[in-house]
Amino acid sequence: MRLFGSYMETSIRAARIFLVWLVVFFAQGMMYTAHRGFDFPEITVLASIFAVIATAYLVTQISKVGHYRLFVALEIPSAVRESLADLLKTLRAVSLRTRWVRPENLHVTLKFIGEVPEAKSSAIRGALAGVRSEQPVTLDFRGLGFFSNEKHPRVFWAGIEASPNLKFLAAEIESAMEKVGIPREQRPFSPHLTLARFEPPRLPEKLRGAIHEHAARDFGSLRTNQFHLIESKLKSSGAEYTTVESFPFAAAEA
Repeated sequence: MRLFGSYMETSIRAARIFLVWLVVFFAQGMMYTAHRGFDFPEITVLASIFAVIATAYLVTQISKVGHYRLFVALEIPSAVRESLADLLKTLRAVSLRTRWVRPENLHVTLKFIGEVPEAKSSAIRGALAGVRSEQPVTLDFRGLGFFSNEKHPRVFWAGIEASPNLKFLAAEIESAMEKVGIPREQRPFSPHLTLARFEPPRLPEKLRGAIHEHAARDFGSLRTNQFHLIESKLKSSGAEYTTVESFPFAAAEA
């Protein structure tokens, strides 16, 4: 049984590759016809453009076959999720153009792995299974903030106050992934919940005021002894997350 993706998704991707290949073949045929004496320069130019774009897409899709986008995270409790969903509903009504994260996609990222071949999944899972901490981690979700800052916001987040061993846990995961060939994250670990992204990095004044009203809001807490390996599927409707496997890192409390 496959651990990632599905047979249907692989079949759809294969069908897309085949259709793009047909486009490339058709475009090349048009260029050949023009080359053989039919003077249609506009068609030749368009065919060349189609061939280049389609070929680039074809190469990209082929490279993704059997590859999966993965990250390691903590799931948040339903009560915390509902509290944040209430906030997001309020803020979304103020700024519809902002790229808001869907409440069901909220999580605490411990390590972004990125695109990896399916053949590497066993090594990744084996490395994660060996990560340990003496105690479960505790997280309190409160406060709101921005990366880089409020004047030039790229990311809007909910803050996290965590027990000291969360940082240790993230470091252990980094080390485990580095041993199986996953590059180490260069930025310091800063736990947060991403609520929205701004492109360009500009904060509407009305939204700024609404955020300030909830700046010190408390969203709840979490105490857990397990993290999760999650697959991210990028779709036109947004990212879709599927938990691949869960890993206990500390003994369960009575």
